[in-house]
Amino acid sequence: MRVYLPATLTVLAALAEQGELPPSTDRFVAVDDSEEAEYDTLLEAASASASMLGAPGRRVVVVADVPDADGPVPVNL
Repeated sequence: MRVYLPATLTVLAALAEQGELPPSTDRFVAVDDSEEAEYDTLLEAASASASMLGAPGRRVVVVADVPDADGPVPVNL
Protein backbone atom coordinates (compact mmCIF):
# COMPACT_ATOMS: atom_id res chain seq x y z
CA MET A 1 0.00 0.00 0.00
CA ARG A 2 1.36 3.42 -0.93
CA VAL A 3 0.80 6.38 1.40
CA TYR A 4 1.40 10.06 0.70
CA LEU A 5 2.40 12.20 3.67
CA PRO A 6 2.30 16.01 3.48
CA ALA A 7 5.24 17.67 5.20
CA THR A 8 7.56 20.66 5.21
CA LEU A 9 11.36 20.75 5.31
CA THR A 10 11.16 21.28 9.07
CA VAL A 11 8.83 18.29 9.48
CA LEU A 12 11.08 16.21 7.25
CA ALA A 13 14.10 16.99 9.44
CA ALA A 14 12.16 15.99 12.55
CA LEU A 15 11.08 12.73 10.89
CA ALA A 16 14.69 11.92 10.03
CA GLU A 17 15.63 12.34 13.71
CA GLN A 18 12.71 10.22 14.96
CA GLY A 19 13.27 7.48 12.38
CA GLU A 20 9.55 6.74 12.14
CA LEU A 21 6.36 8.50 11.23
CA PRO A 22 3.76 7.90 13.96
CA PRO A 23 0.46 6.25 12.99
CA SER A 24 -1.50 9.38 13.94
CA THR A 25 0.16 11.50 11.23
CA ASP A 26 -2.09 12.78 8.45
CA ARG A 27 -1.70 10.69 5.32
CA PHE A 28 -3.41 10.20 2.01
CA VAL A 29 -4.08 6.87 0.28
CA ALA A 30 -5.15 6.47 -3.36
CA VAL A 31 -8.59 4.96 -3.96
CA ASP A 32 -7.00 2.36 -6.24
CA ASP A 33 -3.65 1.45 -7.84
CA SER A 34 -4.23 3.32 -11.09
CA GLU A 35 -1.71 5.95 -12.12
CA GLU A 36 -4.46 8.59 -12.22
CA ALA A 37 -5.62 7.85 -8.68
CA GLU A 38 -2.06 7.96 -7.35
CA TYR A 39 -1.39 11.25 -9.15
CA ASP A 40 -4.58 12.78 -7.71
CA THR A 41 -3.57 11.63 -4.24
CA LEU A 42 -0.09 13.10 -4.67
CA LEU A 43 -1.66 16.44 -5.60
CA GLU A 44 -3.93 16.31 -2.53
CA ALA A 45 -0.93 15.69 -0.29
CA ALA A 46 1.02 18.51 -2.00
CA SER A 47 -1.90 20.88 -1.39
CA ALA A 48 -2.01 19.85 2.27
CA SER A 49 1.74 20.44 2.49
CA ALA A 50 1.28 23.97 1.07
CA SER A 51 -1.34 24.73 3.71
CA MET A 52 1.08 23.57 6.42
CA LEU A 53 3.55 26.25 5.34
CA GLY A 54 1.30 29.26 5.86
CA ALA A 55 3.73 31.32 3.74
CA PRO A 56 5.81 30.79 0.61
CA GLY A 57 8.23 27.90 0.93
CA ARG A 58 9.04 24.38 -0.22
CA ARG A 59 6.33 21.75 -0.15
CA VAL A 60 7.34 18.19 0.70
CA VAL A 61 5.41 14.98 0.15
CA VAL A 62 6.83 11.78 1.58
CA VAL A 63 5.73 8.71 -0.39
CA ALA A 64 6.11 5.30 1.20
CA ASP A 65 5.10 1.74 0.39
CA VAL A 66 3.92 0.16 3.63
CA PRO A 67 1.99 -3.00 4.57
CA ASP A 68 -0.63 -1.06 6.60
CA ALA A 69 -1.80 2.43 5.59
CA ASP A 70 -2.68 3.24 9.22
CA GLY A 71 0.51 1.87 10.78
CA PRO A 72 3.88 3.51 11.44
CA VAL A 73 6.04 4.52 8.48
CA PRO A 74 9.81 3.99 8.86
CA VAL A 75 11.90 6.95 7.71
CA ASN A 76 15.39 6.19 6.40
CA LEU A 77 17.10 9.25 4.92
